[in-house]
Amino acid sequence: MQEPRSVNHSRNVLAFTAIALIVLAHCVARVYPFGDDISIIGVDPFVFLFRTLLLAFAYMGVPFGLFLLGSRLLKDDYTNSEDVLSYYKRPFLKTLIAVEIWIILNGTFNAVFYWGAPHTLGEMSRQILFLDRPENMPQAWILYARLILMLAVPFLSMAVKRFTFRALLLPFFFALLTSMVLPYVSQFGLIFAGSENALSTVLPLSASGGYLAIYFVAGYYIDHKRELRDFPVFLLSLIFLLGFVPNVLTQTQAVSRGRLFQLHVSSPLLFLSSVAAFELIGRCASRPVMERAFASLSRVYLGVLFCHSIFLALFSALLQKTQLIYPVRLAILFPATLVSGYILAFLIEKLGRVGKVLLAAE
Repeated sequence: MQEPRSVNHSRNVLAFTAIALIVLAHCVARVYPFGDDISIIGVDPFVFLFRTLLLAFAYMGVPFGLFLLGSRLLKDDYTNSEDVLSYYKRPFLKTLIAVEIWIILNGTFNAVFYWGAPHTLGEMSRQILFLDRPENMPQAWILYARLILMLAVPFLSMAVKRFTFRALLLPFFFALLTSMVLPYVSQFGLIFAGSENALSTVLPLSASGGYLAIYFVAGYYIDHKRELRDFPVFLLSLIFLLGFVPNVLTQTQAVSRGRLFQLHVSSPLLFLSSVAAFELIGRCASRPVMERAFASLSRVYLGVLFCHSIFLALFSALLQKTQLIYPVRLAILFPATLVSGYILAFLIEKLGRVGKVLLAAE
């Protein structure tokens, strides 16, 4: 059964929004590289507030991408062993091959044009075998997350097809508590109460997918089961603010204490704001506007995710040599990286079979 044009258009707009936010997050991290407590010593509060506001929006890019991935992959039926094997031979294997190729291309780029890493074939081999994370490839962990989640697709698909969200609420809540709430509360207690006792569970949950699976499965229920269809815009806006505002305040207050509260995709506050924003944007984009343009931009989403780090490295290195203030650097770096990523992705798409391999396209 073919879905309405408005639904497909909403997904295309959300896909563009997701990749734009991911690129923005990486650009902000390059321009404002605060990574630990030492790096924020003497930082201007307004500068940090500006950075925090940008990242609080930009970090929703990964949840959006995971929502869309779950919506796209979990809707397919896997009724027998042949269906499962066919899936692993096509979408999963294509993505795995593309990730490996881009790890090699990224390493080659670094060795020739950038900081000279990896230095040896052994280091490159460790990256290809997923034993080391590639340098200057900030999107690598997102690609790893896609692969891990794609491994579980046939089995998760059967679960979401057979059961309502209400039936799966207990394991969903348990995963939310252990992989999102407890780590967040632990970090909050460490910074604001000086508590060194981290809250964690001794249960062996590392193989469950944790917060990644939560976003993945939630995307299917939001998009296909329409679990939020009865939520009015006012309530969704309130949920967004309940996640977004405390997220920003927590980070700014931590800096006033000389500590850095690390924003992470596993934050339950980010989950709240992302769910609400995803539904709100989807509703706003239900009327097809620039339909063909967004369809084209959505088609090469994964290509931009693969290649944008190359332009991020090039342009940020050039901007570091200038005397431009940080907001101006960001205003140049973000659109330059995003547009260049799209241009390269569209050029790769023109390469026929080679392009399909590089973009993990069908």
